[in-house]
Amino acid sequence: MRCKKKKLCVFLLVCAVATNVWAADVMWFGGGTTVVTPGVPPGRDWFNAENWNADPPPPGPVPGWTDKAKVDFVWNNPGPIIGAPGAIANEVFIAEGGPSLPGYQELIVQSGADLTSNGQILLGYYNVDDGGLVCDGGTINANQHLFVGFMGDGTVTVNSGTINIGNMFGIAWAGGNGHVQLNGGILHTEQWNFTNSGGTASMDVAGGEWIQEHFWLPQIKALVNAGTIYTSLPGHTVEVTWDPVLEQTHVKAVCTACIEVAIDIKPTSCPNPLNVNNKGVLSVAIVGSEELDVTTIDVASIRLEGVAPVNNELEDVTTPAVGGECACTEDGPDGFTDLTVRFPTQEVVDALCEFSSGETLVLTLTGELSDGTNIEGTDCIRIKKLRAKRPKKGR
Repeated sequence: MRCKKKKLCVFLLVCAVATNVWAADVMWFGGGTTVVTPGVPPGRDWFNAENWNADPPPPGPVPGWTDKAKVDFVWNNPGPIIGAPGAIANEVFIAEGGPSLPGYQELIVQSGADLTSNGQILLGYYNVDDGGLVCDGGTINANQHLFVGFMGDGTVTVNSGTINIGNMFGIAWAGGNGHVQLNGGILHTEQWNFTNSGGTASMDVAGGEWIQEHFWLPQIKALVNAGTIYTSLPGHTVEVTWDPVLEQTHVKAVCTACIEVAIDIKPTSCPNPLNVNNKGVLSVAIVGSEELDVTTIDVASIRLEGVAPVNNELEDVTTPAVGGECACTEDGPDGFTDLTVRFPTQEVVDALCEFSSGETLVLTLTGELSDGTNIEGTDCIRIKKLRAKRPKKGR
């Protein structure tokens, strides 16, 4: 999907690793008991001051704009979860404990939440450290750098949502090892460098899209040809394209051995409006026909822009639309059973690029038949109403 995103700001730095002045090293301990963010375990809640300390023992404070948030493997706590908007720090170091605090540590940003680092985010700072950053539908802004494996090991997983990097996106630096698992959503970068000194870098484009500002087509294609960037999706290959209008290089997985299926977003609605404030579900019908028996579809494999459905139903609800890519119909049942799958609207919204009221976007649904055959279908939505104070991407 083409992404109409504003270009990221470029920051002038003196050296590869920023040396910002911070007020305090705020260390993650975890284990708090007070409920602060509904739905987030109190012992893993970023916003729970009981989980942090700047001068042992805890509590607090929660990291602020001038603080360095240190998320190390302490007391076997698996790491913080950000489940609401407003998480901030000057820098975020995930797994930098060294020999005294070895072990895997991760930070998760959930749907509707956001994290903004005024400086850099760094995963795996020593050779014994292993750090993970998971974007599960929220927004992560690294205003300067994101280093994935800096002497140690690092992994970034994007299931949905957006990661914006204002300056350097580095994988496997200073002898470290880094991996990016792109399952959905958007990874939006300004500069990039893989394996600058020794280690091993890799990226699995299993969904979503990497959007790199400026013309990097031959360099990124070379990484695809070398197997550094690949896709684990059966029947797919990695496609690298240049958008001369937006001046961006786009990287995504495309299906080379798929059966095209007809889908109908919001059956009997034409056009298909999407209210991005809606907290419910978005219905999509996979249209059955003489050629497609929808009962042979593996429901567990279905994804809409990388988002999994929450429920499904076999019912005859729509008729195939005739026309171009965004053709739609208000016709109802046609005598063939359809498979209606429903997706959480907010997760779908988080998986999309920046958009404006009235804009039309093409959404892609993927899945498999029970025999492993890949299927893919597209339909369009029209943005009906923007969410109040939606954060700008890439800022």
